[in-house]
Amino acid sequence: MNEFEFIRKVLLSGILSGIIGFEREIHGREAGLRTMILVGMGTTTILISSFQVYHVFSNLQDSILRIDPARIAYGVVTGIGFLGAGVIIKDRKRIRGLTTAACLWFVTSIGLAVGVDLYIFSIFLTFIALVILYILKIFEKKIKVDKYNIIKIVGSDKKELRDSIEKIIEKFNLKIISYEIVKNKVDGKTELIYTVRYKSSQNINEIFEKISAIEGLEKTELK
Repeated sequence: MNEFEFIRKVLLSGILSGIIGFEREIHGREAGLRTMILVGMGTTTILISSFQVYHVFSNLQDSILRIDPARIAYGVVTGIGFLGAGVIIKDRKRIRGLTTAACLWFVTSIGLAVGVDLYIFSIFLTFIALVILYILKIFEKKIKVDKYNIIKIVGSDKKELRDSIEKIIEKFNLKIISYEIVKNKVDGKTELIYTVRYKSSQNINEIFEKISAIEGLEKTELK
């Protein structure tokens, strides 16, 4: 196999990886078009090089030397995990970047497939990835998923106050996952901390405003 064939493989890997990277790019992700292209082309290059190493040393009669071209592929899959971890960001409410990290790992598999002449399979993988990223995303938006928030309330230490709060929570079909009562012995105030679960179709801000309107509350916070 001549080096022009290697160039064709790397270019094809870059094109297929770039298609997936473009989807990430238009969504403003850090690992976008250029990152995906470089990962895909680099993976194919590494796999091609590993097979070339095998061909160079395969004619040796040394019984001690064992050449396994798949070992480099194992290393690529392991190494891409570090790059994927770099795009995962955790903030106060959610974890971002998991899909982008999965795309990096998937682009790696496409690069490996192109490297071993699985062209039709590589194109099929790219098509499937686009279906997952575009079509399933539209479907996901229609699913009423569970969401979680923390409601912090500071007020007087009265059972009637807690009953009023929990009455509103139950009225709007919020599920109390856990709650905590913190009493301040100095000023006699009580902090109530509720972790609630609700459906994405519900307006948590509207419900929070109704809770905040309860008389006797000094401070409310939604996290």
